[in-house]
Amino acid sequence: MKKDTYPEIGIIIIGLNSEKYIGPCIEAVKNSDYPQNKLEIIYVDGGSIDKSVEIAEQFKNVKIIRLDNPNPSPGRGRNAGYKVCKKSLIQFIDSDSYLQPEWLKKGVEYLKDDIVAVWGNIFERFPDKNWFHMVANFDWGVRSGEKGWLGDEGYEKMFGGNVLIKREYLEKTGGFDEDLIAGEDPDLSYRVRQMGGKIYKINVPMVSHDINMDSIGKYNKRAYRTGYAYAQIGMRYCREKEKFFFQRIFRILLSGTVPLFVIVLSAIIGYMLPGIVLAVLIFLRPLRKVFQIKKQYGISLGEAVAYCLHFAFVVYPQLFGVLRYFTGVLIRHPLQNKL
Repeated sequence: MKKDTYPEIGIIIIGLNSEKYIGPCIEAVKNSDYPQNKLEIIYVDGGSIDKSVEIAEQFKNVKIIRLDNPNPSPGRGRNAGYKVCKKSLIQFIDSDSYLQPEWLKKGVEYLKDDIVAVWGNIFERFPDKNWFHMVANFDWGVRSGEKGWLGDEGYEKMFGGNVLIKREYLEKTGGFDEDLIAGEDPDLSYRVRQMGGKIYKINVPMVSHDINMDSIGKYNKRAYRTGYAYAQIGMRYCREKEKFFFQRIFRILLSGTVPLFVIVLSAIIGYMLPGIVLAVLIFLRPLRKVFQIKKQYGISLGEAVAYCLHFAFVVYPQLFGVLRYFTGVLIRHPLQNKL
C-alpha cells in the first residue's frame, strides 16, 4: 500500500492518573511507521489528579479531552474520543499500552468486506517482574522466549480495549456501554457481531502492556471486577441464543462454592478431615493441566504450576464479584467506579 493510499485513523487514548504511562504511550504512536499525517491523536482523561494532562499537553498535535464525571468508566472515555474524531477508522489504546510500530499498517490491511474490527498480539513489558506479571503475560497467550503466541490467525468472538475498528460500527451499535465498570469491550464485541460485523485476530504484535500489579490486593480487585462484569454481561444476554458469558457465571459459582459445600457437609456428618482433603483436591483441580500447559506454552514445570495455581485462586475474588452483582440487583445499588 502506497503512503498516499493509507486510510486516515483516529487514535483514541484513554487514561486516568496515568502520568507514568501517558508520555511513552503517545510517543509510541508518534513512532509508528504509519504516515503521521494520516493520524489524529486524541487523549481522553477521565479526571486525573496527577500530571497526566500536563504531560499530554507537551506533545504537538494531540487533542485533549477532559471528562468531569464522578463515575469514570473506560466506555465513557472511548465514546467521548471517537465522537470528537471523525475518521472512518478508530484505534483505541489504553494509556498503559504502547502501540507497536508495524501494527497500524498490518491492521488496516484486514479491515475490508465484513471484517469490522481487528486486533493483534499483546504482551507484558515486564513479564519477569513477579508472579502477577508472569500470569498476565500467559493470559495474553504469550509463549516462552521466541516461540511466539498461542493460536492462529482467524475470526474471534471478542476484542479487548486495544482494537482497530470501523467507525461505522461504533455508530451502529451506539458505542461502548458507559455504565459498565469492566467488560465494556466484550459487550461491544457481541453487539458488533449481532449486527453482522466480524472480528479478526492477526498474529502481529499490537501493543505492549504493563499490568502494574505488585500485591494480592490489586490481583483480587481486578478479579473481583472481572467477576462482576461476567455476571452483568452474562445476565444481560442470558436469553439470547449464544448466552454470551452466561456459562462463565455458572463455572465461577460451581468452582467457588463446591469446595466450601464439601467442608460444611463433612463437618455436619462428622468427617471433617476427609472433607477438608477432598475440598483441597477440588480447589487444586486446575493442577491437572500442568503438563499440558508446560508443553503448550513452552515453559518450565515451576512456571506451569504457578500459572495453574492462578486458575485455582482467581475463582474466589471472581465469585465475590458475581455475588456483588446479584446483591446490587436486589438492593438496586450497582457497582460504580469513583474518582
